Parts: sequence; C-alpha cells; structure tokens
Amino acid sequence: MPVDDPSLQQVAQLSGGQFYPAQSNAELHQVYDTLGEQIGYQKVHADASKPWFALGTLLCLVAAGLAIGRSQRLPV
Repeated sequence: MPVDDPSLQQVAQLSGGQFYPAQSNAELHQVYDTLGEQIGYQKVHADASKPWFALGTLLCLVAAGLAIGRSQRLPV
C-alpha cells in the first residue's frame, strides 16, 4: 500500500514533530538510527525485589494476626 507522504508531513507539522521520508529499507534504518541518537535511553540496574519482600512480609504479619485473632491462641 503506498504511503501518503503529504498527509504524514502535515500530521508531523501539526503535532510539532518531524517527518522523515524513507524509500528503502536502508533509509528506514538510517532514520531509526537518527531517532535513536535524538531520543536515547539509559539502562538502570536496580533491585526490584525490595517492594515485593516488604509486601510479602506485611501479608504474613496480617495473616498471623488474623489467625491469632480468630482462634484466640498462638498457632503451633
């Protein structure tokens, strides 16, 4: 299906973006490389287990409290 370049240019202009024409696969890769340099990203190595550990601990404490409250004695 043919691409409607004038309409895409108008959408880019109205939205404050830029229009990058690409007639071949090589040109398309060049456009993506250019966008990657403009946008960029950053890898962040972080420990995501702390919130899950806290939630699990809290749920265990709530369950133990409910068990004690329901049976009126400590679980064995």
